[in-house]
Amino acid sequence: MVITTIGALISLTLFVYLPVIDSKLLDAILLFAVGLFSGGFLISFAAGKESSEIENVATTMGFMNTINNAGGALFQPFIGIVLSLLWQGQLVNGAHVYSVHAYKLALTSLPVCMLLAS
Repeated sequence: MVITTIGALISLTLFVYLPVIDSKLLDAILLFAVGLFSGGFLISFAAGKESSEIENVATTMGFMNTINNAGGALFQPFIGIVLSLLWQGQLVNGAHVYSVHAYKLALTSLPVCMLLAS
């Protein structure tokens, strides 16, 4: 689990912080690697099941699934709030346009959390 977390951390960090180049192939490879390595967290469900008393397995699985989904529910608005705070007022066809710097700052929370997880 530590190895896959570190792999996801490295892949995501490279995706967020590499200088902007117009390479869809590189983006695809890095995002594929993030997804591949992130699959390692599934082992935690087996570990949770194995470490629980039989009468508590369903509660353990429910709790783990709730925490897993809470990450997405919390990070999406958090990243949106950070982007909104860094917005410089630029609009294109009525849509907000954010700088690359704003995206890098907003997405910094993801590798930081992966680093804490490893």
